[in-house]
Amino acid sequence: MVITGVGIVAPNGIGKDAFWKSLLRAESGIDHITLFDASKHPCKIAGEVKNFDPTVIFPRPGFAKRRARQDLFAAAATLFAMEDAGLDPNKRNGGIDVCLGVSCPAVELIEQGFRRIESHGPSRVPVHVATSGQPHHAATSISELLPCVRNTQTHSSACIAGSEALAHGFNLIESGRADVILAGGTDAPINSLTYACLAQSGLLTERKVAPHLSSCPFDAAHDAGIISEGACILVLESLDHAQLRGREAYAEIISSGFQKDDSKDTPASGLEFAIRNALNNAGLIGEDIDYISAHGPSHRVLDRAETAIIKKVFGSWAYKIPVSSIKGIIGNPLAAAGPMQVAATLLAMRDDLVPPTANLNTPDPQCDLDYVPNTPRRARLNTALVDVHGLGGDNACIILQRLS
Repeated sequence: MVITGVGIVAPNGIGKDAFWKSLLRAESGIDHITLFDASKHPCKIAGEVKNFDPTVIFPRPGFAKRRARQDLFAAAATLFAMEDAGLDPNKRNGGIDVCLGVSCPAVELIEQGFRRIESHGPSRVPVHVATSGQPHHAATSISELLPCVRNTQTHSSACIAGSEALAHGFNLIESGRADVILAGGTDAPINSLTYACLAQSGLLTERKVAPHLSSCPFDAAHDAGIISEGACILVLESLDHAQLRGREAYAEIISSGFQKDDSKDTPASGLEFAIRNALNNAGLIGEDIDYISAHGPSHRVLDRAETAIIKKVFGSWAYKIPVSSIKGIIGNPLAAAGPMQVAATLLAMRDDLVPPTANLNTPDPQCDLDYVPNTPRRARLNTALVDVHGLGGDNACIILQRLS
């Protein structure tokens, strides 16, 4: 099962080229919030997608009307991915399935509906709030845009939802039930209510620094994360189908693993077994892994826990594996995080360049692995591991391999 197309809408760039150049330059997409009035919020920064113009991206007039921001991100990333893979988005009866991860409902639409009912009464609430506000509507939007889509499925399991969607697409192709899958994740959680709840939960940084310095995975200054938005869609194909089309692949997905944490008192504990399961499913040992794209959310507890788990799984080899987190640049886009990490890893394998961990200047003493600080590194990457931890205690791992 190979990946032939990459489509990205991210805080640090729209399109895979802008996204990748920003990662290599360690140019942060995190800035002051503009999507709502954050003056009364303790955290006033986020990873917002900038210069996103639906009227330019979508050919159909009126398509963007009454759709949530995360729906539009997903639809745009899908068009970019299909173009990258050389697929015709207007082909009817194309038999393409959509597997999409979405962590949050469209809270900004729900907030609008609540304000409307307060000001005008229940008879004046827009109908689209009840439909477009639901997580599954992002996948529905893709199907409404593309006549080639046959079925849609939505996964909603916090930050691992996008990785779960990729793994499900992998299983559909591996079992012969599909030849082409559009899979990935989307989220747009930057709104007043969601931000207030995340801050109350201790999941947003309280550091008063320049926005571009605020997310610092594995650094001694890390306290909590930065939430962001965006979408990443990948085109998954059977190798036979890609070869018949004459398309070159970035890499293949060879395995995945999932595990829930043991308890709330042991955050990311399930990540150990997710990684071990993925290695076992692929028939690999630790020494086969050339690179780890870490979850690394710039949260002190989670960064330390992830470091400890990598050392537990890989033993002494853990110190020989380059490990990096892209969240110093993009923040944490929830369900889109895993697919964006996979996309970054595919581009790293293509160019033999490990993307750096931004803002890593003084490492946390408990985070003592090779985190490739601030500058990309040349390396031959044949097999890479991508891991993600979810807010609900779920963990995911996907292993990618260069085609021989």
